[in-house]
Amino acid sequence: MGYHPAVRVLEQLQKSVKKVLPIKDTISRSRNGAVVFIPPLQRLHIYYDHPRMGAGGTSKGMVEWLHTKLIPFAKSHPHIEIAIQPRGQQPPEVVGSYGTGHQKKMWVAKLDRDEIHRKILYLANTAGGVDRTYTTPVLRARGEGVDPVWNPFQAEKTFHP
Repeated sequence: MGYHPAVRVLEQLQKSVKKVLPIKDTISRSRNGAVVFIPPLQRLHIYYDHPRMGAGGTSKGMVEWLHTKLIPFAKSHPHIEIAIQPRGQQPPEVVGSYGTGHQKKMWVAKLDRDEIHRKILYLANTAGGVDRTYTTPVLRARGEGVDPVWNPFQAEKTFHP
């Protein structure tokens, strides 16, 4: 009985695959928070009126931003879906849609490209909730509390079971 050619081909294929593909590491490793962070801003909608002769004057800064800073912004924030839509006879607007379901709208009429870039970075770096300002300051105690701060070197003196 001879050696079957199909078996020989399968053995050669398995040997060649082992040489090409790396050995799979099936052990899960902790990465201390890496790849756990989900950026809050998911979509960025940009609406503007294209400046043409005698119109769209409030969108000039937005058009400059689109020509100069859109591509670097998109490369540095690949997780954000950017939608650009021209619409006539309305001031430019930037709308951020967050993963929590909230939306933030910012009117950017008559702003230059750097101010618009700051507004868009603000949308990209916030969590999407309501911006809160606290009117009362945080109270700080002047002295020690009733219970002293726990110290491991003096714990045997204070702890008696």
